[in-house]
Amino acid sequence: MGTLAAQNVGIGTNAPSSKLHVTDATTPNAATIRVSGLSSTTTVTTNAADVMVMTDANGILRRSNETVKDAWYTTGNATTALRSIGTTSNQPFQFISNNIARGRISPTDGEFVWGAIASPYAGDALCAVGTVATPFAINGYSAQNGSGTWGEITGGTTNFSAVQGVYAGSGTGAGSLGNYAGTNTSLTRAGVYGIVTQPTANAGGAGVYGYNSIATGAQRMGVLGYYSTTAYGIGVYGLSLGGGVITGNYDIAVVGWRANNANYSGYFNGNHVIANGTKSASVPTTKGN
Repeated sequence: MGTLAAQNVGIGTNAPSSKLHVTDATTPNAATIRVSGLSSTTTVTTNAADVMVMTDANGILRRSNETVKDAWYTTGNATTALRSIGTTSNQPFQFISNNIARGRISPTDGEFVWGAIASPYAGDALCAVGTVATPFAINGYSAQNGSGTWGEITGGTTNFSAVQGVYAGSGTGAGSLGNYAGTNTSLTRAGVYGIVTQPTANAGGAGVYGYNSIATGAQRMGVLGYYSTTAYGIGVYGLSLGGGVITGNYDIAVVGWRANNANYSGYFNGNHVIANGTKSASVPTTKGN
């Protein structure tokens, strides 16, 4: 039933509040308006871009506002105010491509998982899970004066590391791998570099610390140094003040170098054994060494 009030047309209402006001008080959940037969080429001729039809709080149909971008556009959004995308209910926000879930944001703690829809462990803020197609879960690249990946813990008394690696497979992989693949030819270029900068007031501190926590068995090593068997080299090298890198074709397990006799190139407190090979020694006597 249509009525005319103040040049407003009402269908299903005697008090239309808009130019065309359609309502169904008898069956409010029914489809009040249905538009059929629109072709795929139907356009809004008053605007060059596609638009979205929306309703306001009063249920009035309106076109999305292209100025403030109050709808998400596939061509991008230049908004004049903060906008959000996601869920307002206790449901996850999911990312899909090719109809496959690629990532998900948890509704309980905001955990962001990529490569899966759930993290293998609890307590992750950001989790990437490798797949057959993408076996490297996280990669960081930089061609600038910065790191590809940075981890930092500030404050607190945690014993965790800023960056932690755990290998739990059946091969001989490592928890962490450092590889120098640059172009510098310095003798001290390193695959792994450890440095201690704070605090300066206390004694001690190790640039590299190795610890084997297995409580039983034998051959447990805290630090192991090795090199290619097709080259000459040194397994572990320790430099003290004024020391240098030995030159020549040598195969040496351990080198300790101090420039003079003021202190020690090697120091042993306790029993030690030199099992094989040539032993050289300087023994002090009343006539000199």
